[in-house]
Amino acid sequence: MPICIECRHPVKTLWTQYSGAGDKASGHNIRLTVCRKCGRFCDKYVEHDFVVLFIDLVLIKPQVYRHLLHNTLMRDGDRFDPSIVRLGILLLLFDVYLTWARIENQGLPGETPGERNESSLGQLAQQPIVIQYFFFLMLCTLSTLAFHAVIRFLVASSLSPLVALGVLPRYRRPNSVSTALLVSSSTKLFPILLVIWDYDVPAAATSLGWAVVANNVEALRILLDCRYYVACLLALIGAATRWSVARLVLVAVGLNGTDSMSVDASMATDAKALWGAVTLHQAESRSTMAPTLLWIGLGNMGRAMCKNIVDKGNLDGPLLIYNRSKQRAVDLSQKLPGGKTEVVESLVDAVAKADIIFTCVANDEAVSEVIAAALQADIKGKLFIECSTIHPDATQATADKLLAQGAEFVAAPVFGAPAAAEAGQLIAVLAGPSASVDRARPWFKGVTARAEIDLTGAPYGKATTLKVIGNTFVLNMVEQLAEAHVLAETSGLGTQPIHALVEALFPGPYAAYSTRMLSGDYHTRAEPLWAVDLARKDARHAKALAAAAGTRVQNVETADAHLASLREHAGPSGDIAAIYGVVRKEAGLKFKNDV
Repeated sequence: MPICIECRHPVKTLWTQYSGAGDKASGHNIRLTVCRKCGRFCDKYVEHDFVVLFIDLVLIKPQVYRHLLHNTLMRDGDRFDPSIVRLGILLLLFDVYLTWARIENQGLPGETPGERNESSLGQLAQQPIVIQYFFFLMLCTLSTLAFHAVIRFLVASSLSPLVALGVLPRYRRPNSVSTALLVSSSTKLFPILLVIWDYDVPAAATSLGWAVVANNVEALRILLDCRYYVACLLALIGAATRWSVARLVLVAVGLNGTDSMSVDASMATDAKALWGAVTLHQAESRSTMAPTLLWIGLGNMGRAMCKNIVDKGNLDGPLLIYNRSKQRAVDLSQKLPGGKTEVVESLVDAVAKADIIFTCVANDEAVSEVIAAALQADIKGKLFIECSTIHPDATQATADKLLAQGAEFVAAPVFGAPAAAEAGQLIAVLAGPSASVDRARPWFKGVTARAEIDLTGAPYGKATTLKVIGNTFVLNMVEQLAEAHVLAETSGLGTQPIHALVEALFPGPYAAYSTRMLSGDYHTRAEPLWAVDLARKDARHAKALAAAAGTRVQNVETADAHLASLREHAGPSGDIAAIYGVVRKEAGLKFKNDV
């Protein structure tokens, strides 16, 4: 399945083709698909020629690698594209020519011209040209195969130590790995110029070595979706294996004095180039790598949102997860793919490691406790995204504490039931400065949410004001459905006609809650979807907002009274849908319906 080359989000198609697309006189008549997640063209390279692709390969642009590796060369499965086979042969022939030229001009250390004629190198030079050619062809073929084989083994084999240690998840498409290495080695074509010019210039050889290695590392990182240090490690092991095999071949034919590290332009500088790549990426890690995320609070909504961040988010490392009761975090981590999450025990240490911190906890007091712990760490430059449903005043107070310590803050409450959260279909409300909202946005629409209500630039409390008022819709709906079903049952109409009306006229959450009531889910469920204490907290916030504004929310007052009765009947495990049971009792019916 193709992906967006900007954000890696899967897409169905990269373009739409209209009639007359083959008529050059009418233009291409092709419209590029716009990614629903990031809002940019899914793959701009669809309209670019090979010259542009090659230039961007040299410039190590991640987008061009995603275009080639995901949308073009390997789109039909783990099969080599014919163009890749031709590229591999071309690179091998260039290696042969360059290796031949270098060893021919190198000689053994301290040799005089006479001694050279008697040496193995001199004897090789006296062989027929065809013999010399096949020797260097064998040398380059074996070293290249070793380079590919060891990296393929490390990423694709079940026996790989990197897979066994959890450093890297097993990648089951080894031919894609070789394709990535060949494409990223295209810069090897440049050393042919060093045969014409002064190929002994160290700066030129080093620069070309850096280019090849940096491209190899970038291609492996993009294909395997791994951290830079893992990609660097793979490239280093591959280069060391290639050198070792070349060295063995040279020793076997008596050229043990020849420096096999000069067999290839990049081979001579692989170690230096890899070290340079590592230090470069470490220096730029905060700008080039995806941020480290920490999620605090694993209720129904938190667990579902974490799942979608792991499945769809742009993560370079594991999602850090924290919950006051550790076992819930452990259970979630075991359900998600291996290596994608990391359970943390110390909230302070976790905040120190993270770049972006999500909080999605039960109430205002829990938010206050989390922030108090977070403030013990250095939070300068970190982004806090608050998804909890709390009072607007508490939202502003939280923001003030974090901003005072140099952090950024976005209020981001979400609308939707746990099932919607599981499906990534929430509606997010984002409030805060534009730059902070932009940092938060990649984790919502297309990942955890299907839509956003944009309050960029508005006071933080506006987002939670909307959230509290929005939740009154659900309180009112549940109260209305409970009263309607009880009236229908006690009047002799029966509940099914009411349910049929709801499904026909009010599909969506109305129908879902009606089903939960009539099916008995409200009294058989082990864990509440919306616990009574959380619902009462939201009702209190709504009543407080109304009182401060000089008005009342009388429907909410009625629902809250029934929630209070539910708390007495069922305790903290009561679910908001069980308002139906309370209204049934008031009408002389049993709390539990007959299912």
